[in-house]
Amino acid sequence: MTDFGNRKFVAACKQEGLNPIQEFVFGEILGVKFRSDFYFECGNKELALEVDGGIWSNGRHNRASGYIEGMSKRNAYAMLGIQQLVFTVQEIEKHPTAIIRCVKLALGFDINAKFVFDSLYKKEREKRSVARKKKAAIKKITAAIKPLKKISGLTR
Repeated sequence: MTDFGNRKFVAACKQEGLNPIQEFVFGEILGVKFRSDFYFECGNKELALEVDGGIWSNGRHNRASGYIEGMSKRNAYAMLGIQQLVFTVQEIEKHPTAIIRCVKLALGFDINAKFVFDSLYKKEREKRSVARKKKAAIKKITAAIKPLKKISGLTR
């Protein structure tokens, strides 16, 4: 994520009453040292927001060593009782309001969880639904054509 993207996201968070800490260092108590892209605290709840970049270009998060380090980091979050949300750079840049709603929901703010989830993933679910319908239609057409092929002698 670009520095401009970080500043824009932090500004949007502050507008919503959140105060993210960037590059928050944690894990020393476990004998490790990790950095969280963004860290939020509200009452007794802690939340780390990780921004995974390079997912389309075989970036660090997709290579074995980076993936293993990410697993260690997620385990450290769990052992320390810190919730974690992970988003792509594109999600942060295109849907900052929805991401902020996710953060607020995770921190215990009273907001509509279904609205948050739908605003982020509705289009993706719709794409999958269309793909499933197309696949079902192709299956029906194939099933309908199979007997015709046998009759006409087109099968092997």
